[in-house]
Parts: sequence; structure tokens; C-alpha cells
Amino acid sequence: MLNGGNIMKRIKNFFLVLTLLYCFFFTPAFAKDPKTLVVAVTGEIESLDVMQLAAPRAWSVAWALYGNAMEWGKTEKDGLEYVNYNFRPGLIESWSHEMVNGKLVYTLNVRKGCMYKSGNELTSADFVYRTERMQALRPWNNTVWGLNTGHEGYEVIDDYTFKVTIDAPNPISHIGMSQMTMMIPDSAEMKANHTADDHWAEKFIRTNDLG
Repeated sequence: MLNGGNIMKRIKNFFLVLTLLYCFFFTPAFAKDPKTLVVAVTGEIESLDVMQLAAPRAWSVAWALYGNAMEWGKTEKDGLEYVNYNFRPGLIESWSHEMVNGKLVYTLNVRKGCMYKSGNELTSADFVYRTERMQALRPWNNTVWGLNTGHEGYEVIDDYTFKVTIDAPNPISHIGMSQMTMMIPDSAEMKANHTADDHWAEKFIRTNDLG
């Protein structure tokens, strides 16, 4: 006799098989264009905006669209691959950090030649804008890592170099640097779509990727 647990397990396995069959037979048709990236997720996503992403499935799409400034480190054990906090270069080509008067100061170098689909090049200004927007809409996503000053903690050296001063560093501030520099939208396109009733272009970026 089947109990409730076994029934649920069989139902889950049934839907898993359906999902695998769907991906096997239909995904290749969607991906024939070499310029099209297909990302399989478990349901609809609520937005393409990093500020509005709540469901984990949405983050997979956002990572595919924008890439990462700092890539997670990887280690292998018993044939399995795990991520770790030994971050690797991504859109940020290199970085260094030091303690200055009790504050954690990062110097970051943007990889040159990274282009948005608009034709604009990724620069230090895009990273500053991302933090400024986060500070206005979701400030706790900055303060949790120790950055209480938001974009005022940024110093642009040139188009490809900027500094971030984390004024209240904590044990997870180093992890936070990777989080505060991820999913960087095209700031020029964003600003072009600011309106009086939607100052941070939330409606625009909800359905428009700017990677």
C-alpha cells in the first residue's frame, strides 16, 4: 500500500521526467540561433531587475544576462564541484584591498572592452550607478555588507578604476564585494528611461534586459 510520502515522491518524479523530456526535445529548437542563450527555470520570473528579484529562479536568468564582476571560486572533491569564496576575475579584472583607519578600502579594475548590447562600454560609472540605485531602493542590500554610505563610498579614479570604502566592515564584507558588484545594468540606458513617476526606471527594466 502506498502512503502519502510515497505518493508525493512518485508525483515529483513524474514531473521531473516531464521536465527532462521537455528540455531534451524542445530546448534545441529554441537554441538554434548561436546568439540565443536558453536558460531553463522552473517557472515564470517576476522581473529582469536585480532590485526586484525574489525567486531564486530569477537570479539564474539575471546572471546569464549580466554576468558577474567577480566569479565564484571552485574546488573539486570526490568528482563533485563546489563553489567557495576564493573569487576569480570576471567583469572586474583585478582588485586589491587594505584597511585604512578602520575602514576596508577596495580598489577595483574594470575589464576593458566589455560592451552592452546598446553599444555602450562597461565603465566605473555603471558600478557607481548600481550602488546608488540600490541605496535608494533597497539600502539594506548595501548596509548588510558594511557599506552604510552607499555610492558616496565610491571614488572613481578613471573609466576603468574605482575605489569602494566600506565604512563599517564586518566578517562578511569580502563576500559582499562580489554581491555589490554583480548584475550591473547599462547606466546610460537606465538614466535615459528615468521619469518623474519612475525615477529609477523600475517599470522599464522589469521587462528590458540591459546586459
